[in-house]
Amino acid sequence: MTLRYYLALLSLPVLDLLLSVTFVLLAGMPGALLYRLPEVLVFLVVLNLLGGWWIHRPIGAFLAGQGRADEALSALAHLPSRATRWALAVTALFSISAFLVTPVLVHDASLSGEMLLLLLSRAVTWCVLLPYTAYFLLQDYVRRLRRHFFRDYGLAAAPGQATLGGKMILIAAVGILVPILSLSVNLLFLPDVSPLTGQPRETIMAVTLLGSAVAFTIALRAILLSVHQSLGSLREGMERIQAGDFEKRIPIESDDELGQLADSLNALAGTLKESREEAEQQQEQREKADRLFHEAQKRDAVGRMAAGIAHDFNNILGVILGYGDLLKDSLSRDEANRSNVDAILKAAEKGQTLIGRIMTFTRSGNSAHQVLDLRAVASETVEWLRVTLAPAELELKTADHPLPVEGDAIELHQVLANLCVNAAQAIKGQPGRINLDVAEVRIDGGRAEGLRDYGSAEEPTRLVQGGQAGEAHRTWIGLLASGPHARLRVTDQGTGMDEETLRQIFEPYFTTKQVGEGTGLGLAALLGIILDHQGAVTVSTQPNHGTTFEIYLPLSELCNTVAEPEAKRVPAG
Repeated sequence: MTLRYYLALLSLPVLDLLLSVTFVLLAGMPGALLYRLPEVLVFLVVLNLLGGWWIHRPIGAFLAGQGRADEALSALAHLPSRATRWALAVTALFSISAFLVTPVLVHDASLSGEMLLLLLSRAVTWCVLLPYTAYFLLQDYVRRLRRHFFRDYGLAAAPGQATLGGKMILIAAVGILVPILSLSVNLLFLPDVSPLTGQPRETIMAVTLLGSAVAFTIALRAILLSVHQSLGSLREGMERIQAGDFEKRIPIESDDELGQLADSLNALAGTLKESREEAEQQQEQREKADRLFHEAQKRDAVGRMAAGIAHDFNNILGVILGYGDLLKDSLSRDEANRSNVDAILKAAEKGQTLIGRIMTFTRSGNSAHQVLDLRAVASETVEWLRVTLAPAELELKTADHPLPVEGDAIELHQVLANLCVNAAQAIKGQPGRINLDVAEVRIDGGRAEGLRDYGSAEEPTRLVQGGQAGEAHRTWIGLLASGPHARLRVTDQGTGMDEETLRQIFEPYFTTKQVGEGTGLGLAALLGIILDHQGAVTVSTQPNHGTTFEIYLPLSELCNTVAEPEAKRVPAG
């Protein structure tokens, strides 16, 4: 790749030697070429390559793996102009030596006004044609280098401020107007035979035309090739964008409008990519909103149905209890049927307790909240659950200070009992340990302690995070305000749950139990109780590695009025 750069710089001596060889052959003076070689070697080869190496040094260091990308890109953006200016400088020195110094010292020419004008015209022609040729060859090298940087390193240099119109004007001005001016000077002031070389005027003019034609051809070919390659890249890029591929960028191959257009198309592709991602996110949000809406409709329908059934059933139980009390009062204490009536009344009272749960689940009933010490609630629940959950061991660890919460003792008993019974069933009747931990934590709000405000305060927030292979799945439901909270944690080493099961455990009537083992209302009712207590719940589970439930309830400020919870057994759903 770098070889093309030095070949572009060496176009200066090559073009000069081409014209010099042509001239000496036409003139029949091959020996005159020996006077030209030292000047060509010193100015157009040695000085030219040394300066070109210094200008190209940051790019060469980067390509060798030793330089910085930003320095290389900066050097690449300015390479054509800097290298051309250096070529112009060394060509000017060469022209002064070749067309002014050498004719006087070697040929002992007398510098009349006309002769000086002729020599100056030749020097100016050379000062223009040689750097002009190198400039367009450098443009071709830079185009290839830009493509190389983009393809192999993913780097794009700035497009630059050059214009195609300016390049075409440069080609026409230098390739056509300069030769015309040079030939006009020769026709006006040069005699039929040059007094300096003794060659016919036609020979000198032919060599000038040849040099101009070669330089013009090289420049025109370079600019047409650059336009062709850049347009091809732009066409491919636009086809990719049209097909919806916004990932692959278009290489910026030129420093003119085509490069600027490629840069703009890359920016357009980036904007379209962002728009598509935003549209996909909006679509996902719409789908999520639809799912939430359908879930809300389903819950509303279930709630209405449960509330209606509970209301009617409560009326029936009220009739049973009323007539049962009347029947009981009409019987003497030693009446044989009195015990049967007591059994009927107890069954009806249990039915009312079940109705109370359904009313809590549907939020149709009003819980009698009071300030309770959550430690006492947990201790009482564990005391009567230990025998029920055998052979599983139930271990309780509580804080060493009161944890006052505002709630309903029966409902909190139900929450603890439900979680412990589910944990025992997850162990599947085998000996195992269920850990119940009651502690105080401080919540900062938002995501603190695994909670995050993903929704509005009017609707419970639910977030499910599926873990990778070997990692736990997690779900968070509820919003918490900042401040002290009681955390109730139930951990088992049972079967655990997969991500799909975790997404549904709080759904009404969803259950993993066999027929006759449960209704699926347990965790749904539990969630209703927790949210009614301004709390939140997190679940962490992994198949074959157990499950952890964490309940968060805000601590009450009424620490001096802690009520003792009623010692009631609340069956778990």
